[in-house]
Amino acid sequence: MIEISNVSMVFENRSQPHFNAKELIPFSARGNGKPSGAAVPSAAAGYAAPFVSGSPEKIFNDVPEETVNNRGIVSKYREKALDNVSLVIPDSCIYGFLGSNGAGKSTLMRMICGVYRTDEGSIKIDGQEVFDNSEAKSSVFFVNDETIEYTGFTLESLMMYYRNYYPSTFDTGKFKHLASVLGLPLNSPLSTFSKGMKRQSVVIIGLASCAKYLMLDEAFDGLDPAMRAMVKNIILDEIRGRNATLIVSSHNVHEIGELCDRAMLIHNGKIIFADELENIRGRFVKYQLASLDHTITQEEISAAGLETVQYKAVGKVVQIIVKGSSDTYGKISDIGADLAEQIPLTLEEIFIYEMDTNGYRL
Repeated sequence: MIEISNVSMVFENRSQPHFNAKELIPFSARGNGKPSGAAVPSAAAGYAAPFVSGSPEKIFNDVPEETVNNRGIVSKYREKALDNVSLVIPDSCIYGFLGSNGAGKSTLMRMICGVYRTDEGSIKIDGQEVFDNSEAKSSVFFVNDETIEYTGFTLESLMMYYRNYYPSTFDTGKFKHLASVLGLPLNSPLSTFSKGMKRQSVVIIGLASCAKYLMLDEAFDGLDPAMRAMVKNIILDEIRGRNATLIVSSHNVHEIGELCDRAMLIHNGKIIFADELENIRGRFVKYQLASLDHTITQEEISAAGLETVQYKAVGKVVQIIVKGSSDTYGKISDIGADLAEQIPLTLEEIFIYEMDTNGYRL
């Protein structure tokens, strides 16, 4: 179940996000400076294997078993913010984050990992505040949208690096099997890999970590259509096979629609909607109407008690999108059209409408 609650927010302008310097070192390395058998690259170098290039962020296996609660979040980063965000992500679901460039998808993911601290509000993982909490982060793996930080590794050495941070759950056999399925060479430098191959490499390491929550930020970018389908099938098989939770952000609305069972749309740091996809689609209904003697007007549609969000007339044929309700069909009948046909509404149409009404012109 997804719960959204309104919390008062305070806006401030900052050139950098709040973050904890200790987040630059994975939690399992904080006791002795580095994990056994692995060197921790210097944060000053601008990248490290589990961190985003040029930013204070890490890729972590971080989220326990029941829910991730995001309540009243505000964060500023380069004049961008998350404003009054409240969300619950339940176990064993596939949750899609939709939004335009700079809407706040990636920032929210980094907050869930505990990399960025909220200015107001909190993020809890299984009842625990996530920021600066190693225990709360122990079951999330975050695949960010950049891959340059991995170029100093071979695939096998990168796997060994991450295995140190997931000693109790990492499945080396699964990693080798997935690498073989995707045809990824274990001992070649990642600097020789294409963008898509680098992305595949990190994804299979995330799957092999057996984290409860896998977070993918634009993870399918750089993949050709055939490989895209193969990687998605591998991810879905693994996630469903162990009842894990997948959180994925994408600009591809169709992809979210076919992959996820829940989704949220964020714009300018505010959640526009968040729900199960079936319920989201049910919020709007598309009809094609026609009358033999005249063109049905918006006034006639409004008079029938329908709230029109889109109206288009071509000759005497009218297409409308109206807000759905239990008696929508009855109200359509009251219009007295000679033809009234319901047309399936795509998630893309809902997305475009919601973005348009919230000031983003596509």
